[in-house]
Amino acid sequence: MMLRPIVIVLISIVAGCASHSQNAPTKKREVDLQKLMGSRYDSLPNASGKFTLFVQKKELTNRNLVLKAVVIEGSSKKVLNSFSFSPGYCKWISEDGVEVFNAPGMIKKDEDISKFIRVIKIKATNQLP
Repeated sequence: MMLRPIVIVLISIVAGCASHSQNAPTKKREVDLQKLMGSRYDSLPNASGKFTLFVQKKELTNRNLVLKAVVIEGSSKKVLNSFSFSPGYCKWISEDGVEVFNAPGMIKKDEDISKFIRVIKIKATNQLP
């Protein structure tokens, strides 16, 4: 009879510790992202969810702004790529490709904007040399 309450208490303690340790990496990743990019950013997972692109949000008050972007691998939570760009856009164009439009401020009427676009290939940690 006395054993039953003790078992329930022990199970509660173990379950509480297990859920706390599972939440710890997520909290750590959020702190790291804030160090890298500040507190305002968007997260854009790729189609499979294997990678997530985090893009710093634009501040309307700063004209000469350079934005930061980071790609994190979902399973390892490691930063695979980080880069900066002038306000334009950053988006997934394939499972492992990010297109970045690095806007130069003013584009001339007949200017080809493709020269301001670059594609960044993302490699998983197990594919790195």
